[in-house]
Amino acid sequence: MNESKPNVPKLRFPGFTDPWEQRKVSELLEERNEQAPQSDDYPLMAFVANEGVAPKGERYDRSALINDAENKLYKRTRKGDFIYSSNNLETGSIGLNNLGNACISPVYSIFKPTKNVSPEFIGRSFLRKEFINKMVKYRQGVIYGQWRIHETDFLRIKTLAPSLGEQQKIGSFFRDLDALITLHQRKLNNLKLQKRGLLQKMFPKDGADVPELRFPGFTDPWEQRKLGEIADIVSGGTPATGNPTYWDGDINWFAPAEIGDEIYVDSSRRKLTEAGYNACSTTMLPAGRTVLFTSRAGIGSTAILRSSACTNQGFQSLVVRDEASVYFVYSM
Repeated sequence: MNESKPNVPKLRFPGFTDPWEQRKVSELLEERNEQAPQSDDYPLMAFVANEGVAPKGERYDRSALINDAENKLYKRTRKGDFIYSSNNLETGSIGLNNLGNACISPVYSIFKPTKNVSPEFIGRSFLRKEFINKMVKYRQGVIYGQWRIHETDFLRIKTLAPSLGEQQKIGSFFRDLDALITLHQRKLNNLKLQKRGLLQKMFPKDGADVPELRFPGFTDPWEQRKLGEIADIVSGGTPATGNPTYWDGDINWFAPAEIGDEIYVDSSRRKLTEAGYNACSTTMLPAGRTVLFTSRAGIGSTAILRSSACTNQGFQSLVVRDEASVYFVYSM
């Protein structure tokens, strides 16, 4: 660890102490500009944002494939190539070919690693925001709405790189970490599907008063109740947005756009001062007993409030009474 040198990372694997060297991209990559029709050895593929080379499918943007009758030439790529689209860098159209031989649209720039370079390290290093910002500085307008980073400019960019051994160590570490993330993501997706199925079975269907699936020991039918019997319905309000004395305080104040997939929320993007809170019709909602429920701009988004807060008028929040479970109301 060495914080005083800009060419030495703060965290390193044991055994590596040499400073990283300033290198031109041309020392690490060279352009691969092989154009040919698609074939069995080089099938036509898509390049998917944040995923890389992938089989064609309905979920992918077919317009990027350029499969018209007049232009049958595509760019060939092989496993380990580094690829980018000048026009869509910020949305993830940059990365490694981790799949294998393929043909992709000629709009992409393709580079193969030189000798004594770890492709996985290049993939990690060049996807960092700092490096992409360097690339963007070379971007030039070609036609309206289109951009181009010339391959010669890309190859002139300077970057820091360690020895091959450290490159390989870093690359394999992040490869294994990605595999672990993918594994947990699959588990998460399976749990979400399981939850969705259980929600269907553990709440009575329309017209029924008994759910299909119950915990042992519970046999009584469910009672028909009005929502107002188990929770108070509370709206919100907004103070004058042009009055600076009302804003940037320490009172949480939620807008509907902030309610997404999270089960719990505890801190809002904008906050009111006490003067702002008193200047409008918003109401302080208690933590742990409130289900935020959006009634405008994305109706029906819900979250459990974990810290006391108020909202704008785009909510009809439920302050659950003591005789009911806040998480049950949220799930319902």
